[in-house]
Amino acid sequence: MEFQNLFFAVIAMLGYVILQSLFILGVRIAADGSTEKLPNGKDKDSEMILYPILKFLCRTKKVPIYYIGAQLDALLKQIKRENPEFNFTIVGEMISLQDTHDIKAFENTLYNLNPNVIIDLNQDNTFKLYIVDEVFVVNKYLRKPIIQCPICMSSFWSIFSYWIPMIYLFGTPLWLFYLGFANICILASLNWLIWIKGNVARAQLLKH
Repeated sequence: MEFQNLFFAVIAMLGYVILQSLFILGVRIAADGSTEKLPNGKDKDSEMILYPILKFLCRTKKVPIYYIGAQLDALLKQIKRENPEFNFTIVGEMISLQDTHDIKAFENTLYNLNPNVIIDLNQDNTFKLYIVDEVFVVNKYLRKPIIQCPICMSSFWSIFSYWIPMIYLFGTPLWLFYLGFANICILASLNWLIWIKGNVARAQLLKH
């Protein structure tokens, strides 16, 4: 009888984990989509009901990243290799050309090497080099578990699907925390498997 009870308890637990996973993935699917830029410059958002939350948490901003140190030296060596006639003077991250008329040729050479590198030119003809990086406004440890990453969502959404009901029913015995850790890990694996399989199936359908 004890073995039978244990067997049904394990089956019930696995069934509940599947329900948890379907619930979490349902939340993620309800936030799926993207923003399309219309010809008039306005944004057209996905019509999925939770997409505005995903869009808010996944806001980005552009940040300039300046070349310094070894990275700057390596870039200037590449430029020098392309055009040996350039003569640089480097002070910290500031660069100046001995012949200021070479700035246009320098810009063309730089563009051919890496079109993403931008020249920040000062009035005294000294300049710095940088690229523009796009970074998320909201920290990844907040946006990913809430709605962005189906795997990471297992940790946040298990608060409502596991921790609150389990603590309400059983209190705080030690086994509940071990089981909770296992629950999150199993959920993460199951979410990943279903999400990947679902994306593959959707890609196959779009081909036909």
